[in-house]
Amino acid sequence: MQSFRANKRDVENILHDFSTFLRQFQGSNGLRCFLDQGKLSLLSAIGEFKQSSDEIYDRRMKVLSQTRVSLMKLSDHFDAVGNAIETLFAQLDGLLSELHNFKEICENHLEMATETFSEQAEFISINSLKVKLRALSQELTSSIRTNCCGIQSSSIEQLDKAYLDVKCEVSRTQTAFDVWRRDAEVCESKLLKSRSGSSHDQVRELEFKLRRLLERLHESGDKYHEALQGSMNKTSFLLEQVSMATWAACNVFFLHLSVFFKDAMNVFELVASALSSVKNNRSVSRRINLEKQAAAAAATVATASSLCTTTALPRLVEEKTAPSTSPTHELEYLFSAQLGEGSVSHINLTEDEINRGTREFTDIDDIFK
Repeated sequence: MQSFRANKRDVENILHDFSTFLRQFQGSNGLRCFLDQGKLSLLSAIGEFKQSSDEIYDRRMKVLSQTRVSLMKLSDHFDAVGNAIETLFAQLDGLLSELHNFKEICENHLEMATETFSEQAEFISINSLKVKLRALSQELTSSIRTNCCGIQSSSIEQLDKAYLDVKCEVSRTQTAFDVWRRDAEVCESKLLKSRSGSSHDQVRELEFKLRRLLERLHESGDKYHEALQGSMNKTSFLLEQVSMATWAACNVFFLHLSVFFKDAMNVFELVASALSSVKNNRSVSRRINLEKQAAAAAATVATASSLCTTTALPRLVEEKTAPSTSPTHELEYLFSAQLGEGSVSHINLTEDEINRGTREFTDIDDIFK
């Protein structure tokens, strides 16, 4: 499709250039201008004459032609985006319609029941959202074709008109200037030949004719340069207008596109919510949800019991493995606690005396010996 459109545009550009070439010979003296230009082109082809040209003017006309082609391509891209969006939302509309048809055929058969009021309400909501999506897509495509493609078409028309006017004016003045220049060159060549062998009267007649031709050539040259200057001013202003219009069209395009996608995303979320509600109302979905809830409850109970087991075992092990306190240490702890409560011990015993006393009075019979 893109290649076909590109080939079509190429053919249109060729036809446009050819029609512009023919239109510059319309009006008064158009046929005479056509014959003069053909004669000069033939002389230029055989090398006897060089036609006038201006490099700046030729570059400007080339820019106008290329700008026209670029505007046509931009218009094609804008139109292609609009068509793609229109096609996309038509497909989405068909998709949602077929989903409703699928439910009536398959789901209602599995459920062995007709649609409930809530299910009907969900699909009524989906149908209203379909209408809203269709309206959004139509609004966007209409905006693209009016504000984007329309602006490009208007710019192309202005370029075509200006290109034709400038081309006709400059071409005619250039042809007239070249005709006078060619006549002056021929007369000058005859004058040089006549001075070597012709009579004095013929020489004076050729000199007078050459002066007249040079005057006409000077006047024609002034008109030619004025036409060139006017064409540059006119086309500069036109290119500025086309540039501003093109950037404005692109700005409007992406602004409307961003607003469109924001609104469309909101509608898509509502459609997804409605379809999720329809899915959750299926008996299969309810059964799966119940199974998931039961599995989650069982997992919670298992986790709680494992936590209780892991916290009780370390305490039991700690109680069993804790070291028992000896009576001696308990007595020492007891007496040290009593001393700490305010009583002061007046018996100062050394470690050797304590140990010896303990050994001496281990048997009570030893006391009465």
